[in-house]
Amino acid sequence: MNKLLLIQHQKSVLVATMAIILLSSVTASAYINTALRHDTETKIAKSTEAAKKSTLNTQPNTNDGIAGQGENGNQTPGSKEQANTAPNSTSSPSTAGQGSQGSTPSSSGSSTKPSGSSGGGTSGGSSTSPTPPTTPTTPTCPVGQTGTPPNCVTPAPKPLGVAGSWTLKFQDEFNGTSLNTSIWATQRGEANGAYGNPYNPQYEDAFYLANNPKVTNGNLVLTLNKGTTNGYPYSSGMVQNGRSFSYKYGYTEARVKVPGNAGVWPAYWTLASPIDKYWPPEIDIFEFGMEGNNTHPWFNYHYGAYPNNGQFGVKRYGNAAINYSQDFHTYGMLWRSNIIQVYIDGQPGPSYTTSGNITSLPQYLIFNLGLKKGANVPSGTTMQVDYVRVWQ
Repeated sequence: MNKLLLIQHQKSVLVATMAIILLSSVTASAYINTALRHDTETKIAKSTEAAKKSTLNTQPNTNDGIAGQGENGNQTPGSKEQANTAPNSTSSPSTAGQGSQGSTPSSSGSSTKPSGSSGGGTSGGSSTSPTPPTTPTTPTCPVGQTGTPPNCVTPAPKPLGVAGSWTLKFQDEFNGTSLNTSIWATQRGEANGAYGNPYNPQYEDAFYLANNPKVTNGNLVLTLNKGTTNGYPYSSGMVQNGRSFSYKYGYTEARVKVPGNAGVWPAYWTLASPIDKYWPPEIDIFEFGMEGNNTHPWFNYHYGAYPNNGQFGVKRYGNAAINYSQDFHTYGMLWRSNIIQVYIDGQPGPSYTTSGNITSLPQYLIFNLGLKKGANVPSGTTMQVDYVRVWQ
């Protein structure tokens, strides 16, 4: 019995001893961990403090365009790259850098400078570059005009492709809304004897109505219309300026679009002044319709005295590869005492130079849209003239 009690007592002592040992081990471990953590935190704090001091000792003091603040409050040049990487800095490259005590400047103490400026600012204030004065601009005339506003003028146009010194004597750009009837007549003959019969009744099938010519979209427009008029199956249009203008020698030019229908007979030509007194001379600057189609212009010159008159003979001109009825083209005629020569788009064409046969009678201008006998073309076929000019 006593032996059994002794054994139980020994077991109790052993258990208590083991518990004490275990508790001591846990306590020691906790103490060690706490000590290690404290030591680590201390080292980190010291390292951080050292880093701050190191940064302050290496604060930038040179730069090409960024202003830094010195110990006395005056700004000194600093490095753009270093200023951008300074601790706790929120300034942009154009804002003053950190002060000597390591504090970040507040918005009220920053100095802003334009890129490329350095130093000279005052701490605690802000400065900006003054706005440069606006350089006054000299007014100019619109493109195509000369002079100084408000005295702008449009220079007189020059002939296309013909060299020399020229003075503009006559022009109509057809830029209005109606035909200028103080310049143009819309039928043959004088004002009190106008008539609409075609120039060659034996060859033509259109009567020239006085109200046919129109000015539309900057062009003179002559129109062929189907319908019996004064015994002719079509009516059409023509203009002539023999009542208001004539010239002797010079250069005339017109920009024209002709129809391409077979059988139409558009022409740009001259007759001698005064009206209905002389024939010949006649200068056909262009006629279309001298062939099966209307792709190229023809030049002709009638000279001498009727009935023993002669003619140069129709001469086809222009680029053989171009169909001239498909667009506007510029047609011209140079007339001097020793030459009559036609031009197309500034390029010279056939010329007549026979001495003694070149007329010296003043000439006036004619545009007409004729129709050959028996031709059948759509109603509404048009000839358009952009402008006509005469120089001497």
